[in-house]
Amino acid sequence: EDLRGHLQNGLRKIVQWTEMHGARQAAFSSTPFDPFFNVNTPQDLETASALLKDRA
Repeated sequence: EDLRGHLQNGLRKIVQWTEMHGARQAAFSSTPFDPFFNVNTPQDLETASALLKDRA
């Protein structure tokens, strides 16, 4: 709700909102694969399945 209110009042830089809330950065290793890999297509699903299969 807080973010929604700020957006409705014209806030357009999310970094300004995060600074008001004491947000912190977190580093994630991208090896052996990107932890934020998006699965949007059948090919992406195949890739993700192969990555997970290798970890099992």
